[in-house]
Amino acid sequence: MAKGHTIPLIDLTKSLLHLGLKVTFITTPSNQPFILSSLPTTSPLLHITTLPFPTSPSLPSLCESTDHLPSLDLYPTFLNLTKNLSRPFHALLQNLSSSAQLPLCVISDFFMGWTLDSCRAFGVPRLVSHGMSVFSMSICKSLWAHGPAWPNDGPFSVPGAPEHLRFTIADLPLTVRCVDPDNPVVRFLAETGEADAQSWGVIVNSFDGLDGDYAGLFESYYRAGSRAWFVGPLLFGCSRVGRDESGPDVARVTEWLDRRADGARELGEGAKRAVQPGGSSNVSLSGLIDELRRGLDGTDESGESVWKMMIHLVEDKQCKGLSTHTIFPGADPLLSPDLLPADLHYYHHRLYICTTTTTRKCIAMFLLIFA
Repeated sequence: MAKGHTIPLIDLTKSLLHLGLKVTFITTPSNQPFILSSLPTTSPLLHITTLPFPTSPSLPSLCESTDHLPSLDLYPTFLNLTKNLSRPFHALLQNLSSSAQLPLCVISDFFMGWTLDSCRAFGVPRLVSHGMSVFSMSICKSLWAHGPAWPNDGPFSVPGAPEHLRFTIADLPLTVRCVDPDNPVVRFLAETGEADAQSWGVIVNSFDGLDGDYAGLFESYYRAGSRAWFVGPLLFGCSRVGRDESGPDVARVTEWLDRRADGARELGEGAKRAVQPGGSSNVSLSGLIDELRRGLDGTDESGESVWKMMIHLVEDKQCKGLSTHTIFPGADPLLSPDLLPADLHYYHHRLYICTTTTTRKCIAMFLLIFA
């Protein structure tokens, strides 16, 4: 559905191929070129196939991932349109069944809840691919299950979570706070959430040392017998196929990061001046926006360069940890991708451990794994 979903599924595919498993990677036509450039297509164990993406008068041609949406107002339309992929997916499983080649399992994104019915029809276990951390999903699932009776005037604890964890209404993502049944996104998430809970298991791009304490709470919201598999961080478990090997040297990276820190301080001072008496906000709204824009635009690096820098810093073990505010989405923690496009990160930054990139634009829908 979005960039953050694609990256771990591609990396998971590489790891499964390395283990000698056959994998069919299913995507859509306009996203296929990216998949072909990111996976070892010469491997006899890999098969890439496409399903025709449904069309809508509301969406431009070839708009098959959220980062291609001309407006976020079309996000609900896009979400509901993806449900029309269920028929070609069912037909694909039907063909595999007819030739006695059904997969051991289907790994499909959380947003592809409609895959569950087809998997059940052919007796194939469906595993959900989640991009969020187990901690954030546990908190959100508990809030969904016990809300929306939260106090508006102070911090509160979350059922099932440690008592010392306290949240306020302002900390909650809009997807948790909004309970309007007429909201199309709320309805869609309710449907996918039900399919999620009834699935055979969950694949999580995280590891026990980070999220293990919340595994029990997380699994309690799934059907009896379901479990979560910690398979991350996938970034370190796969080959570099499809990645640029000629990354920037460490000295240049650290110099650039220092410049960013200086720029952030200047931006903070500019914002402070803008809201003080006599500042640009007292003159006009456009003056305030101009002041902030000058600070935000004060960088000589593209999003692509930023992403490459972060990859090399982490892979070359030059840093022991990485965390940023979502105002800089390309460098969020390289552990567990978010489920929303970069434009929506500000809704979730208090709870989610996430990553995104401005260069990987693709929808990775689901994987079929064969013995």
